[in-house]
Amino acid sequence: MSSGEPERKSFSEKRIKGVASSPGLTLGTAYVINLQSYNKHFTTPKKIDKKTELERYERAKIQALEEIDLSISLVEKNQEYEHNVISILETYRMILMDSSLNATITEKINHNFLAENAIIDVFVENKKVFQKAKDRVLRERTADLDHIQNQLISFLQEQISIDNLPENAIVIASAVSPTDVMQLAEAGVSAILTEVGGIASHTSILARSMGLPSVIGLKGLLKTIKSGATILVDGYSGIVYVNPKQETIAKFNEQQKKETTYKQKLQKIAKLPALTKDLHKVKVKANVNTLEDVDEAMMAGAEGIGLVRSESLVIALNRYPTEEEQYKWYLEISERAYPKSVTIRAFDVGFDKFTKGIVYQQPNPALGIRGIRFLQRNEHLFKTQIRAILRASCHRNIKMLIPMVCRIDEVLYALKIIDQAKHSLRKDNLEFDTYTPIGIMVETPSAALIADKLSQYVDFISIGTNDLTQYTLAADRNNDLVSDIFDYFDPSVLQLIKLTINGAKINSIPVSICGEFAGHSAATELLVGLGVDELSVSSQNVLELKKRIRKLTLHNSEMLAKEVLHCLSAKEVRKKISVIKRSSKK
Repeated sequence: MSSGEPERKSFSEKRIKGVASSPGLTLGTAYVINLQSYNKHFTTPKKIDKKTELERYERAKIQALEEIDLSISLVEKNQEYEHNVISILETYRMILMDSSLNATITEKINHNFLAENAIIDVFVENKKVFQKAKDRVLRERTADLDHIQNQLISFLQEQISIDNLPENAIVIASAVSPTDVMQLAEAGVSAILTEVGGIASHTSILARSMGLPSVIGLKGLLKTIKSGATILVDGYSGIVYVNPKQETIAKFNEQQKKETTYKQKLQKIAKLPALTKDLHKVKVKANVNTLEDVDEAMMAGAEGIGLVRSESLVIALNRYPTEEEQYKWYLEISERAYPKSVTIRAFDVGFDKFTKGIVYQQPNPALGIRGIRFLQRNEHLFKTQIRAILRASCHRNIKMLIPMVCRIDEVLYALKIIDQAKHSLRKDNLEFDTYTPIGIMVETPSAALIADKLSQYVDFISIGTNDLTQYTLAADRNNDLVSDIFDYFDPSVLQLIKLTINGAKINSIPVSICGEFAGHSAATELLVGLGVDELSVSSQNVLELKKRIRKLTLHNSEMLAKEVLHCLSAKEVRKKISVIKRSSKK
């Protein structure tokens, strides 16, 4: 975040409203990036040297892979990220490494195609296949193919460069991918503004995790702003000022000082419990991907690790780890968090993540082999992981979480495998916590509807609001075309959350929420009122969430939830929350 004032030109101030994607305030200089899209053939020279073209293609591919690997490394090393940020980077890597794709491009080059033209032809044909698919996930993979195609050709044309960025550069683009965000952040940009994008998209999640202010949905942005313009970005409100007036800058500077002071004050509550004014306890935990994330969570005052995404280890190694590798990783996490609890989710892989072991061609991958279904079909991997988690439970602070459960027989299957793993560990004379708590992820309407029955077999429930919302509303959170439908505040989603909590309470087991909704500032009082016992968020959101909880009373929160459950639309829910908040301040 910058506080210096760039040199201004005498243009009139323009105010543009977009969608606040990542909070923060910054003042800087516009840097417009026109990411080229290559869909037309390049002029072919009269004579083509096949060897040279093949070498050019291989160099471009290596450069693209190195760029993706660097981005993945930065994600794993520096920040707390949602698992699908890494998984989409890994998707790009798998596309580049696809043997069939590479063989087809090579064949075309051997038939006197320019490397650029061979890439365009092969990718266009592949995109046609995806565009004709009935499944939404497959159709949307055309965006991934577009990105890889343009990336390869840009390397061939030697056009990729983010050199000579102005101080406090604010990037202006039509859209950016997660790899773009990582490169730009590494280059030191202070904010990102785009014409398109979704609030729950991978790119938005990445920007929020990095603390990089971002505003999306700024229609006509590239026509409005030119490189060199002075830009003021308010990532809280989604307002962008182009060539701001001195009065606007003065207000910004004052607001920025308040923001800095506010963050310093938040540090004071890091060691305080998340208690409401009437002494109701709500545990605030952190989601982690790496060992470094655990340290950040502890420094932020998290009351435990609410979600360890074990698939992060798979993605980091680009293979399924051995029992010993997993054991050491889980044990290290357990020890760094000790004596606070650590919840480790079993491999949550699927079509949009790590795909080894999954049938490639599925009629509808989004509704296909995911979560527990994958683990059932790869029982050897499941057993190995369960043994590793149990071995690491020797400090008695580990919990185990089963992903994407839809039916009771899936829970019974998982419990059977866990019992078998315990038996094998006893046989091997290895220590473990016999009473390791077992939980399930409720991410589908089917699981929510039978939560009272599912909770009879487990020790806790964790609600994944990202998937629960998109499965309930049949709206992909990464699809701009249905971004107005995907809404955590939709009454149907809230009813399913309440149904899950009620079902769990019947059997006296706790309920946590670990999706994006858990950290939503407008949702805290509502979730407390609905009866959630734990909220698990990124480390960056722990302090702010604690502060909000400590301002509430359980009584008022329950009254709010009661009223909200009678609402008929997400708009009405938001309005109700807003009205009650205003009245409580009087």
